[in-house]
Amino acid sequence: MQYMEFAGRVTRISVTGHAEPIVRVSGYAGAANCIRDVYLERDGKGYQIVRNQSLDRLSQEASYCNGDYLFYRNWRGNTYAILSEFSARDSSLTVFRMTAKLELESVCSVRWSE
Repeated sequence: MQYMEFAGRVTRISVTGHAEPIVRVSGYAGAANCIRDVYLERDGKGYQIVRNQSLDRLSQEASYCNGDYLFYRNWRGNTYAILSEFSARDSSLTVFRMTAKLELESVCSVRWSE
């Protein structure tokens, strides 16, 4: 795991059914303009890193680079993670519903060519 060169954006994500908001810290990592997300949650002493396979999958360190992005929205009582990916061949938009246990449920995916 390569850590961030510097922290960029810090956002609070209110996950429906989760007691406290999750804190997302995004920063650039590596030479390919990739984003690495680190997620934190409150504990009794302050904040701790969230160890969660779903959030790790969404973290942009693995393959989301050069303009790809991820954002979260609450809509009609649910929390959604929206992932936008661009490549030389095509682009895609994928929507996941996030549960209170921070698990992802696939909602839809759209792919198109330019």
